[in-house]
Amino acid sequence: MASRADNRHLSGSAALDGGLSRNLGNETVREMSGSPVGFGAMPVNWGSIADWAAAAGTITASVAALGIAGMDRRERKHEREEADLAQARLVLITVESPAGPGGYRVRVENFGARPVLNIAFETATIDELPLVRVAPPTDGREPEAVLQPGRAPATFFVAFVDEQGETALGQAVEDAHGGFRYPLAPPTSSVKVTVRYTDAGGVQWVRTGDDAPRRVRT
Repeated sequence: MASRADNRHLSGSAALDGGLSRNLGNETVREMSGSPVGFGAMPVNWGSIADWAAAAGTITASVAALGIAGMDRRERKHEREEADLAQARLVLITVESPAGPGGYRVRVENFGARPVLNIAFETATIDELPLVRVAPPTDGREPEAVLQPGRAPATFFVAFVDEQGETALGQAVEDAHGGFRYPLAPPTSSVKVTVRYTDAGGVQWVRTGDDAPRRVRT
């Protein structure tokens, strides 16, 4: 009797194990045929991985596009600044021969394509006479509102005095034509005049003699 009971128990266990194996097998087949697929206790969702990969590709493309756009903006800004500088260089400062009383006539001309605004005298020096200073204005030192291209220049007079307040150019000597000259006056090439002006785009510049104009950062 015990043997028959044991046989029935073994048969039932085998049937149970077989059914469980079939069920597990079917479940494994179902899981392998769809998504997600089970690897031990850690499910891997291939659909989610694909979505993440697509998102990463989109982000990478966006970052690259932003980098290219930023580079283009920097290049355009550099080109604009170079164009502004090229126009600013066409505002020329000329120091003319000494004229009384004890100073130089200065001429500012605009050879650019656009108007220049607010042309104003800043300062002046003489290389050969480092201790002299600019005397108070006697005429023509007011800012010029607009200097049109190719039109009459802006002019002003700059006089220099020494430490005692006397003219730094020496005594004037009358010439044969009734004019005056200053034999001791340094050549005009040693006179450096600084002028400030604004271009048509609103950029302010400062230029000294033939030096390159300097942009005034505001």
